[in-house]
Amino acid sequence: MSRSGVIELNKDEEQLLLEMVSAIKSIKYGYIQITIHDGNVVQIDKTEKIRLDGQKYR
Repeated sequence: MSRSGVIELNKDEEQLLLEMVSAIKSIKYGYIQITIHDGNVVQIDKTEKIRLDGQKYR
């Protein structure tokens, strides 16, 4: 961390954060799961749920 309190990132870390933000922004309901092995992110899973209005489908 720099003296200003801002974390400096390398290109790989920047790309990882962009992927995570993209997954978060693209989902309305659901969850994002990040898998880490030996301190490294190896997978990002996105599960989106679709909410149905029960009255419309009866």
